[in-house]
Amino acid sequence: LQSRLFGLVSAGDEADVRLAFTEALNANDAQLVTWLCGVASTRRGRVVATLDEMLLMCLVQQLAHDVPAAAADAKALRDKIEWLQDCCAALLGRHDEVRGPLPRVLATAQATLHAHAALFAGAADMRAKHGATVAVIGSLLASLKA
Repeated sequence: LQSRLFGLVSAGDEADVRLAFTEALNANDAQLVTWLCGVASTRRGRVVATLDEMLLMCLVQQLAHDVPAAAADAKALRDKIEWLQDCCAALLGRHDEVRGPLPRVLATAQATLHAHAALFAGAADMRAKHGATVAVIGSLLASLKA
């Protein structure tokens, strides 16, 4: 499956990239999702912009669920927090499709990030990324209550 996903992401076509993320999420394998985010990390902003609300929400759920597993791998942890922040930011203002389940997903992600804050305490840039991601999640949760 990894070679197929790598090929889809490498092709660069938006539809192929969306398909790769859909297949990775459907595999219910958080490590596979994290790996795919790492493969696509150089194009993260463009990829996130093409994903629909459901895929973004599912990415938030999978990436937050697996935060502790990335503790031993600094690159995976960095990819994970950057993708979480970008996915949540992309959901700001465009979350009508996932309004029902999104608060629960965000609250769980926020709780996970708080519980594992020590993983991000080393380097200043990681502390900043962690703080920014928690803030974006908080803003998104507040916008859902409005």
